[in-house]
Amino acid sequence: MGFLDGRLTASVDAYYRRTNGLISGIFLPAGTNFTNYYTFNIGSLENKGVEVNVNINPVRTTDFRWDINLNGTYNQSKILSLGPQLPGFTGIETNGIAGGTGTNIGIYAVGHAASAFYVAKQVYDTNGKPLADVYADLNGDGKIDTNDRYIYKQAAPPVLLGFSSNMTYKRVNLAFTLRANIGNYVYNNIQSQNGSYYNITGSTNYLYNFTTDTNFTQFPNANGVNHYSSDYYIQNASFLRMQNATLGYNVGKVFNGKGNLSLNFAVQNVFLITKYTGLDPEIPSGVDNNTYPRPRTFTFGLNLGI
Repeated sequence: MGFLDGRLTASVDAYYRRTNGLISGIFLPAGTNFTNYYTFNIGSLENKGVEVNVNINPVRTTDFRWDINLNGTYNQSKILSLGPQLPGFTGIETNGIAGGTGTNIGIYAVGHAASAFYVAKQVYDTNGKPLADVYADLNGDGKIDTNDRYIYKQAAPPVLLGFSSNMTYKRVNLAFTLRANIGNYVYNNIQSQNGSYYNITGSTNYLYNFTTDTNFTQFPNANGVNHYSSDYYIQNASFLRMQNATLGYNVGKVFNGKGNLSLNFAVQNVFLITKYTGLDPEIPSGVDNNTYPRPRTFTFGLNLGI
């Protein structure tokens, strides 16, 4: 679509994709004389969504021009099949984490996103403080164990947004780009590992690192049956990030007209707005346990053409 002599243009795309033949594991019953786990190309996954792109040129004069781009995507991902499974099958656990023994925080389950978390439901006191090693008995069998976990949230963002602006006034240019993810969650493995008073001295009588979150939870240790699977550590990682900003100036002709000079100053990773308490909310795997912080860089450029 285009309006106002091309000053406003837009496009809308809807898509649907079903992928079949994905590798999925099958658990075989005991006593079959075969290995109890085989992989086959029998999984299927569905992705559907809408993408919107808008370009706006609100100002267009001899001295001043302003171009704006806005884009947004909504994507819904769902596992359709994992093949024939044994009765009581919940899903295939995935996404291993640090802490515990063989603990996984993710799951492939039919009807859910491929990046879904598999967690225990944390119980809180009347003040909203998590109770140490107290979790909900979701299956109602009168005991708390790993069978009380449930499927909760997802690491992949269902909504992605972008905004860019480019303004030019005579010889000065200012441009920046914003990005946002909405609805993505991250498992804070740093807090689950180090968020207890046990981590002050550990078992070696040497001072260990522990997170400031410990002052709120006051967990004595991290040894409970569902501690590392607690949904308390699944945190909202939606964010707004200014990816970059650039200020440029075209000096013009230099050296008696023999050359052209332009200057620019740029900043990468300008700012970040998020509720996530870890280093970075943008973690594709959804598990924050080995993340290198993104640097904020400042660069100055000089371009001389002869």
